[in-house]
Amino acid sequence: MKREWVIVGVLVAVAWLALSDREVSKRPTPAVVSAAVPVVAPRAPAEVPPPLSPPRELPPSIDLYSMPRLPYRAPAFRGYECTVDCSGHEAGYEWAERHSIDDPDDCNGNSESFIEGCKAYAEEQQEESGESMAGRGDENEDE
Repeated sequence: MKREWVIVGVLVAVAWLALSDREVSKRPTPAVVSAAVPVVAPRAPAEVPPPLSPPRELPPSIDLYSMPRLPYRAPAFRGYECTVDCSGHEAGYEWAERHSIDDPDDCNGNSESFIEGCKAYAEEQQEESGESMAGRGDENEDE
């Protein structure tokens, strides 16, 4: 019988601790109470803005649906049409520049846009070398 009272006593103690812990956690601490109730000076009421004017309507002579539309033009990279953002063309152009490609036939790869970017660089190099060669020919004629 003594053993049963010990078990009951332990259960009552555990229940009392659980309930007393809950009640303590519900009570605010003084720091929380002072922070929860700030002292604010009363403010004057804000001015009410004037009501908005109703939106203007377009004159009946302007019909947005019958106005001519500009044709869509796809973006282009140095004369070659891009499908989305020209990033493939830019990569091919930069690759050709790093490898000093001056013949469009030397451009190859798996991407049409990459190849076109490479060709754009090579074609520019051919044009520049053609102009410099023409310039040299003019100098020789003067002599």
